[in-house]
Amino acid sequence: MKIFQIKSIISIFILLIFSSISMSGPLDKLNEFTKQLDEIVKEQIPDKKKENDKNIQNKSKEALEKALEQAKALEQAKALEQAKALEQAKALEQAKALEQAKALEQAKALEQAKALEQAKVQSTIKEEHDEVINEQVLEQEKVDEDRNFFWKFIDKIFNLIGSALSWISNFISSIFSTITSIFSTSSDTELIVFSCNTDKHTINIYKTDDPNTFTYKSWNKPKNVNDKPDMELISSSYQQVAGTNNYYTFKTGNTEFKVSDQWSHGGGTPPQVVADAGAIGDIWVHINGEVKTHNYCTK
Repeated sequence: MKIFQIKSIISIFILLIFSSISMSGPLDKLNEFTKQLDEIVKEQIPDKKKENDKNIQNKSKEALEKALEQAKALEQAKALEQAKALEQAKALEQAKALEQAKALEQAKALEQAKALEQAKVQSTIKEEHDEVINEQVLEQEKVDEDRNFFWKFIDKIFNLIGSALSWISNFISSIFSTITSIFSTSSDTELIVFSCNTDKHTINIYKTDDPNTFTYKSWNKPKNVNDKPDMELISSSYQQVAGTNNYYTFKTGNTEFKVSDQWSHGGGTPPQVVADAGAIGDIWVHINGEVKTHNYCTK
């Protein structure tokens, strides 16, 4: 810039000189003179121009380096601020999360404490209720025990009375049987309505005071009618058929004896064989309603 100013001043100065001398001088001479002046100036200050250019370059370089450093510093500052802001945001989030976790733990602890208190209250109520129930149960058990003792005592008394009555009844029956056996020889002959024999038994049927009731007595052979009967039954039914055939039925438990004073053809034996054998009647034995045995009676 300084060289350009010097050249401009010199050119203006020379132009003024020529203008003052003659306004009609050719411009070519002025241009030539200007070129010569430039060469003179260049010869006189070449080192200063180089030095100035170098200084300008150095200053530009320094300015560029400073600008670069400032830009780096600015970037570093921004990065540092961003890092700090990020750390602060993370710290804030962690603090919030920690607070939320603490609040959650406190809420859970509170709920557990409430549940524990409720459980204790319920347990206390249940224990008190169980105690009351147990007391009531014990009282009821005592009452039941007293009642059971009373009824057991009454039951024992009745059992004793029943045993005594049974013994008395058996005793009277035995006496009556003894008396009956003593006088049976004279009286039984008159009371017999039907008498017969089978291969294994002697059977007599006797009258009673009731015209529709009869007594069945049987003796296992070789016993005779003067001995005590092996079986003695009271008839459960009596039936007369055609005015001549009498049927007597006697029961003991699930066994039924049917005696007929005339033989029939139900035994499966031919009639002539039965007649030749001297049959005078039948004896049927039924158990649970089914025929188990059949025998013809003889005199």
